[in-house]
Amino acid sequence: MPFDGQIAQFLMTGIVTDSGGFSHSDVKGDTFRTAALCADAGADVNQITYYMFRKQSKARAAMYAEVLSGLRYLLDDRLVVAVVTQEMLSRYGLGQDATEGFVDFGLTVDTAEVSVCLMECKKGQYKASFRSKGKVNVNAVAGMFGGGGHVLASGCMFFGETEEVIDRLRYAVGQNMEDA
Repeated sequence: MPFDGQIAQFLMTGIVTDSGGFSHSDVKGDTFRTAALCADAGADVNQITYYMFRKQSKARAAMYAEVLSGLRYLLDDRLVVAVVTQEMLSRYGLGQDATEGFVDFGLTVDTAEVSVCLMECKKGQYKASFRSKGKVNVNAVAGMFGGGGHVLASGCMFFGETEEVIDRLRYAVGQNMEDA
């Protein structure tokens, strides 16, 4: 099969998304060499990053701003928690998929070690997405609640009222911090 621009674009899309825009710790020289071959064959990284990471509707941008304005900082600001409610999703006319990537913002806070996005699936049920800078094994945290993933990114379900869920989350993350 000939290596054409369309195949190069598809491969580059996989490389860019799987590497977090070339920002993950497992990105090595081979990643860039393969990406260079794709770029030379016509792959457009600018287009890929726009459509995969930056493009969003006005409604999603407004909801994102609301979620960010309500971030909670816990455990001496080492844990950042975002909460997305069903009411927000409904008010903005969005589905749960619109929250993709919300969890990543918390890790941009310099003091944060763990970021969590709690998305209300229905009354009393939350899907938790975890991200870690590496000092906290979020797979272990998620595992405490029947979830899983890997050291830097994991997830699980929580049941209960929002404040109760946040208290259990704070406790579990605190128990898994290296210096806790």
